[in-house]
Amino acid sequence: MKYITSRKNPVVGQINSIRTKPSEEAFLLQGEKFINDIDPSDIKMLFTTDEKKYASLFEKLPQNSEKFLVTAEVMEKLSGTVSPSSLLAVVCKKNPPLPKKLILLDCLQDPGNVGTVVRTAKAFGFGVICGGGADPLSEKSVRSSAGACLTTFVKKLPMIDSVESLKKNGYAIYGTALNQYSCDLQSAVENLPEKVAFIIGSEGKGMSPKLFSLCDKTVYIPIEGVESLNAAVAAGIIMYESSAKIKSKERLL
Repeated sequence: MKYITSRKNPVVGQINSIRTKPSEEAFLLQGEKFINDIDPSDIKMLFTTDEKKYASLFEKLPQNSEKFLVTAEVMEKLSGTVSPSSLLAVVCKKNPPLPKKLILLDCLQDPGNVGTVVRTAKAFGFGVICGGGADPLSEKSVRSSAGACLTTFVKKLPMIDSVESLKKNGYAIYGTALNQYSCDLQSAVENLPEKVAFIIGSEGKGMSPKLFSLCDKTVYIPIEGVESLNAAVAAGIIMYESSAKIKSKERLL
C-alpha cells in the first residue's frame, strides 16, 4: 500500500492526464458499486480514503495493481468533484468479439447520451462504435453506462472507415433519416439481416451526407407531436425492436 497526502504528488497529475485522454488501456471508474462489480484483474490502480472498509477488495487485486491510501483532499483532487466517492480506480477494458448487431454513433456530442446508448446496447446484445464526438470512456459516459462499457463491445473509430469495413464484412448498414426512401422501423426489422449496423446521427445535424450515401437502407421511427427524439432514446427503441423481432423469430423455429 502506498500513501499520498499531497495534492501535488506526481500520481495526481497522472490521474488528471488519464481523465483528459482516456483509453482502453487506462480510464477512470468511480464508486463502490461499479468497482466492486468488475473483474479485479481489470484494475490497474486503486485509490481509497478508507483502507479498512475495502480491505477485502484490495486483497483480490493482482500483484501488479497499484494500491493507494489517500487523504480526503487528495481524493477530491483525483475525482474532480467536491463530494467524491471513497473509492476510485484506473481500469482497462477487454473488448468482447465484434457482435452481429451494432449501433454506430456519428459524432454524438453528449457523453450522457453515449453512455446511455452503451448501457442499452449491453441490455440488448449490441455493440457500439463511436465516430468522433464524446468519448465513450470519458468519466460522464462511463457513469451513464453504469459500468456497462467494461463488458460491452465499444470502440472509438473513424466512422467512414468503420462503415466501409463493416460492409466488406457482410454487415447491412441502416441509417436513421426521414426522407422519401425511408421505411418505418417495424417494417425494417421484419426481415432483419443476420449482421446489421444502425447509424444514429449527431444531436444537431443527424447523419453526415457521406454516411448517408453508404447506407443500404434508411429507417425512421414514427412519432407524433414532436419533431425528433433524443439520440439515446431513438437508439434504445431501435435496439429493442430489433431484439424483440429476432427473439420472436427464434421462438417460431
